[in-house]
Amino acid sequence: MLKSPNILLLFFVLASLGMVSQTQTKSFKVIHKNKACGMLTIARSENKGVVEYYSKTSINANVLFKDIQVDYEYRVYYHNNVFNRSNVGVYINGKLHSKSITVKKADGYELSKDEKEPFFIVNPIKYSSIRLYFSEPSDAFPTYSEQHGTFDQIVPVSKGVYQKIDNKNRTNTYHYEEGVLKRADIDGGLVKFQLISHG
Repeated sequence: MLKSPNILLLFFVLASLGMVSQTQTKSFKVIHKNKACGMLTIARSENKGVVEYYSKTSINANVLFKDIQVDYEYRVYYHNNVFNRSNVGVYINGKLHSKSITVKKADGYELSKDEKEPFFIVNPIKYSSIRLYFSEPSDAFPTYSEQHGTFDQIVPVSKGVYQKIDNKNRTNTYHYEEGVLKRADIDGGLVKFQLISHG
């Protein structure tokens, strides 16, 4: 059995070789109709040029006089800072409601959505929406929606405030302080809610 000093030495050797991932985690309270109703947790891990984002949002809300639980689950991968693939599932009361899978191919991306015929995306994906949780945008630019398979527009509104507008004119607003996301107003389609940083 390795003794403690040897374990620490092994960890530092592996870290220097890029074999130990670096992980950042964040959490946000979900507010719906002025009440806390869930949590978003998100992690970013990096290992040998591969960055993985994992996000889980659980919301308990009343929609059209009916109590429902909505869960959003994201897995997104970048290889050497290039979008490689994503897998997004939306669940209502534990049952799959919609699913989107985007995979990088030699000359573009293939989008599979809700068991429909795959759709080919020619445009390069340089930035996708999940990155908004970890870094403040610097300008106006298109961002890929992993859930909808569309290119949305990032628009600066004021210092530290940005809007993401999709092709159905739904708008999410992100508020940053010193580059860190503190609050977001989200139009999730099924449910509109607010995210408040919780550490």
